Formats: sequence, structure tokens, C-alpha cells
Amino acid sequence: MSKLDRWRVCKEETAMAGAAAALLSISDLGLVLDSPMWCSALTSRRIAECEPLWARRMYSTLIEENDLVFGAKKKLLQVAQDMRQEADYAVMGVAVNCGPALMGDDIAGICQSVMDIPVCVSDASGFNGDADRGWSDAMISLLRKVPHFSEKKQAGKINVIGQCILDPASDESWENVLFIPGGQLMMYGELSLLSEAERNVVVHPRGLAVARWLEENTQVPYSMQYESSLCPMLGDSGIF
Repeated sequence: MSKLDRWRVCKEETAMAGAAAALLSISDLGLVLDSPMWCSALTSRRIAECEPLWARRMYSTLIEENDLVFGAKKKLLQVAQDMRQEADYAVMGVAVNCGPALMGDDIAGICQSVMDIPVCVSDASGFNGDADRGWSDAMISLLRKVPHFSEKKQAGKINVIGQCILDPASDESWENVLFIPGGQLMMYGELSLLSEAERNVVVHPRGLAVARWLEENTQVPYSMQYESSLCPMLGDSGIF
């Protein structure tokens, strides 16, 4: 590899796309991309390629250069106010891009000042990593907004953790599935039912942090089942 090769543009999916994919899997969530127009456009286009209907619940603060200098609070407030007046979402999601992330505004506080629904904020800046990191962080941010988890159990049921619409289409299927959080549509209120599964099955490395969070906070154990090529640290089987 030449010295110049190390400066080539990464071809992986962005953290913003990963966060959007996770947050929009909640069917009654409205998502605001706190980012410039073209960053938002690229993310919206990527989501629309996978799930066109999901992209319809996506909005943007359309950050401009002056906003990075003087602050973008007014734009964020206006988006939140318009969302409250014209939409009937159960939760508001905000995926924060690099510029706004560096500004350090209290995004949740700004939005919550005019919203009467939960506000889930996820740092989706490129500084934090790729789409897998964006997806994982966004899912955990969502789970932290669940006021309480069900104490019931459904015998033999599993949750599939780590599936994402950005992945290539797969014909893999599982039996006795309760939910596939972040990978298939579910309502915000259904997140509290994730704890009713007997086990969480992690099917991609991006889901590991989420499974660990659920084990710590809902006492649902997890197992890992994915190809070793997805994570060099796994053994030959890729199954734990």
C-alpha cells in the first residue's frame, strides 16, 4: 500500500445512515437529522433505497454555515414545534451530525422544551465511527427512553439483535421470534416488551452492545450467532 492510499475516502456506510436505520425502525417515531442539507440528503437517499416509506418520516434542520457560527437552536426549535403541531408521533428522534455535535448544544433539552413526547438524541457524527456504531448507539439511546420493561416472559421466544435494513438482502430466518429491534418495524410502546423474550440472539457484531445493555437492564441473556468473517475476533464457527 502506498502512502497515498491511507488517505482514500472510506467506502463504508456512515454513522448517520446507521442511526437513521435504527431510529426509523420505530414506526411511530419522527426523525430529525440535525445536519446540513446535503448530509441529510445522502442519508435520506440511502434509507429510501432500502425502505422508501421509512424515509417519509425523516426531516432535517438544514444547517448552514452561519448556524455553525451563531448557533442552530432556532432551527431545531422550529422543526420540533412544527412536528408537534402537524404530526402524531409517539417519540421524536434526533440524529446529530458532525457540526452540531461540535457545538455542544443541549439537543434533548431544546427539543423537550416544546415537545410533550420523549426525545431520543443520538450522536451520529462521523467522529464516532461507521454505520454499525451509529446503529448501536441509536438503539441504546432508544432503549434508555423506555420508562419500564415488562416482567412477563414468553416461553421459547427470542429477539433477533443486530439486523439492519442497510445490510444486503438475506433469506435467513429464525423461529419463535418476538421482535427484531432495529431491523423490522415495531412501535415505540413495544420496546418495553423486549424483556419478555427468553433470549436475545445477536446476528451481527453491531448488535452486541445492545444485547449487553438488555442483559444488564432486563436480565435477558444473549447468545451470538453470526459468521466469523463479520468479526475477526470470533472463532471458526462464529457461534458462541
